[in-house]
Amino acid sequence: MTRPEPADLAATFKQTIMLFEQNRYDPFTMLLAYNISKVFDVTIEDLFDFWRQKHD
Repeated sequence: MTRPEPADLAATFKQTIMLFEQNRYDPFTMLLAYNISKVFDVTIEDLFDFWRQKHD
């Protein structure tokens, strides 16, 4: 699988995939989302409601 394929599937940029591959992606935002979801005892999806934001 080439970089554009997972990037398209994940709705991100191929550069982001490259950074993940090189272990250079700063997961701060993911960690923050995870920690906030744990504080409120909800899933990350419940916290941000990604589906509604994408389709509104």
